[in-house]
Amino acid sequence: MKNIYSCPEDWNMRIIGDIEFSDGDYQFDTRIFLLDLETNKIYTARDSGCSCPTPFETILTMDDLSEVTDISFYREEISEDINYNSGTAIEEAQNAIRYIDTLLQKNK
Repeated sequence: MKNIYSCPEDWNMRIIGDIEFSDGDYQFDTRIFLLDLETNKIYTARDSGCSCPTPFETILTMDDLSEVTDISFYREEISEDINYNSGTAIEEAQNAIRYIDTLLQKNK
């Protein structure tokens, strides 16, 4: 199966949120949120490393993802883990969380 980050459509998913926690200096620390286009369930994964590996290359099956049913953990993660001082990045992350929370509320 193809990489979920670069080819989510091959997993019948769409990336609906992408939050970068690193400063991007030859490294990545990324959380993605994915919408399952068949079930409308939301899944997430976080991966980090230097610039050598491909992000999320270790995600091989759906069991490697976590289903999102409550957004509160991710709100806290953003406030604690974004470790570079970029107001734009923080705002984008908060917008992604708000959007995902709206989708979760619609799925209830």
